[in-house]
Amino acid sequence: MKTKSFFFAVMLGLMAWSVQAHPIPETGKGAESLRKAITRLMENPELSKLGIKEAEAEIRFIIDEYQRVQILEVITDNEDLAQLIKERLHQKKVDAQDIEFFTKYNVKVAFSSEVL
Repeated sequence: MKTKSFFFAVMLGLMAWSVQAHPIPETGKGAESLRKAITRLMENPELSKLGIKEAEAEIRFIIDEYQRVQILEVITDNEDLAQLIKERLHQKKVDAQDIEFFTKYNVKVAFSSEVL
């Protein structure tokens, strides 16, 4: 039996996008570009290996002048998931356009695993 993880949050949860400081609209080229870049970095986490069927997390980060994600905080009930998110995102370069550097971003994500 092959296990495949789906993460609806990175599709749906990233829609719950909130920005502090110099706001970027929730829609538009910059926000959409950054959502896609974060989605690509998260790839396809195999949550079933961590014993996670469903989980939610809030990721707080900035993008530095080198277009790297700087994780400020990951809020979740599962420490393994928090560590996975940090490993996948922290210090990773995003290929996004029209973003503001050193703006604080909050992204809420919800993950779901299914056995296929």
